[in-house]
Amino acid sequence: MYKFLSVIILLITLFLLNNCGLSDDTVAKVGNQELSVKEFKDALQRRFPGVDNYAKVDSAAKMDLLNKLIDNKRRIAAAYDMGIDEDENLQEMVNSRKDQAIFNKYIENMVVDSVIDLTKVNEYLERIKFEIKASHVLLKFGDKNGTPAGRSKEDAEKLAISLAERIRNGESINSLAQEFSDDPSAKQNNGDLGYFTWGRMVDEFQEAAFNLAPGEVSDPVLTSYGYHVIQVDDRRDNPNYDPNNQRDAILTIKHKLYSQNQAKARQRWTENGQNVRNEFNYNVNEQNIVNLITSITAKNKGNNLNADDFTDEEKELVLAAYDGGKVTLNNMLDRYKNQLRSLLPKFKSLDALKLEVENIATNDMIKIITTRENYDEDPDIKKVLTQITEQQMLSLLNKKVMEFESDFTDDELLAYYEANPNQFKQEAEIEIWEIYIKDKNLAAKVARLAKNGKDFAQLEKQYNEDKSTKQKNGYLGFRSVKRRGEVSKKAFEIGPDKIEGPIEYRKGYAIIKTGQLKPEGIKLFEDVKSQVEQKLKRERSSEQRKKWEEELAAKYSAKINYIILDTL
Repeated sequence: MYKFLSVIILLITLFLLNNCGLSDDTVAKVGNQELSVKEFKDALQRRFPGVDNYAKVDSAAKMDLLNKLIDNKRRIAAAYDMGIDEDENLQEMVNSRKDQAIFNKYIENMVVDSVIDLTKVNEYLERIKFEIKASHVLLKFGDKNGTPAGRSKEDAEKLAISLAERIRNGESINSLAQEFSDDPSAKQNNGDLGYFTWGRMVDEFQEAAFNLAPGEVSDPVLTSYGYHVIQVDDRRDNPNYDPNNQRDAILTIKHKLYSQNQAKARQRWTENGQNVRNEFNYNVNEQNIVNLITSITAKNKGNNLNADDFTDEEKELVLAAYDGGKVTLNNMLDRYKNQLRSLLPKFKSLDALKLEVENIATNDMIKIITTRENYDEDPDIKKVLTQITEQQMLSLLNKKVMEFESDFTDDELLAYYEANPNQFKQEAEIEIWEIYIKDKNLAAKVARLAKNGKDFAQLEKQYNEDKSTKQKNGYLGFRSVKRRGEVSKKAFEIGPDKIEGPIEYRKGYAIIKTGQLKPEGIKLFEDVKSQVEQKLKRERSSEQRKKWEEELAAKYSAKINYIILDTL
């Protein structure tokens, strides 16, 4: 009895230790780094693409992946503790990515959301909560690729109506797909599309399919591919749907809907830019732009113009002004990182340069707006920047950890060479000359002449049909037994200073002469010194990494939420 109670207490203690402080959305925690359910699911999806239920994944494989993610979190925790996030180059890079992320968010708010129907986003969200399994028969018509000769649109529709009726009367849609479907994949899958979510198929197809109950068969559905007859086999909850991941799902949905409204989006962006410029009282100085074009045209001799060719006065010439700022040549040089060759085409016409100035000013004004409205506090922006920061931190951390003295002495290199002779083996090689001939009878004739003492070099010059070896008078050099297929294999069989052939090779025949044989051995240290250095460097680097990872594992212990892990 007491032993039983002790076991129960131990299990409860282990449970509390393993799950202490972990939220329902956290799979594991390493130091201050948390591995969320979403991160783990995303990793599972990348590691096991096409798996519709991760419960089917072998638990050992799942744990192996989890351990790799935990190791990554350990590295991130170490990078923060080493202050790598404060690296100046890293911060400069992150700030530039931050500006782009904020700009993208502004476009989403001001353009994307204004050109898409947000009710469709909500409908989309509801539909991706489940998925269906369906089969179909595709019937093409007209000039579509793969259309049976002479089938008209009317013929395709009539056949589709007939097939739908046959399926409703009990015939197998998969058998009919094998017989009639013009979908190239039908020969392998019998028309079975498997499970799919909303958004995977073209609109007309998915609209019809998702409105069918399991077992129902559609009337003919017309899409850009042809006519479809669809049967829904099953409907179930989407195993990959995560209510905590709605933001990512919404962005995906918005992107799909936005791509369908490109013309409207371009118009909205133009209108938004004009509204921004009106708000900031944007004013272009056309005369200064004309003066700048004149100056650049005069200075530009052979496209060798650079920033130093301009005076300070020219660089500060105001091309446009707005409330809170202005656009000068200096602004343009900064935008193009002083790469004037990319900028010069903008100066070929007044309209082109005015548009460039307008774009620079508009972007600057948008930056003022996003700063004023605290875009940098948006959760999406913070999330993106954290991901970018940590990716770059890991890259810098790896460089720091792998830094070690790699200037090995000759004695160190020689000691490694002598301790690892098998890594520097020299395979046996034999010297080969070759005459390649496509015609079998001619090859046999040349082989007889060579074996009877005819000068091999003269025969090669007269008969060799291989352009690449002909340039070298048929000389292949020293080759190992695997370096030229049957030719080198036969050369080793006959040994040095022999003639053999014809040997069937590629799409013709080879007559060969062998020369000196170099036996197997160890390459000279002087010949492989650089190779020894690279191998030693890799070995030391591997040892150092392994030691470092062991230290990390000891310093940053991991807590795992086994309850959540078992439900994934």
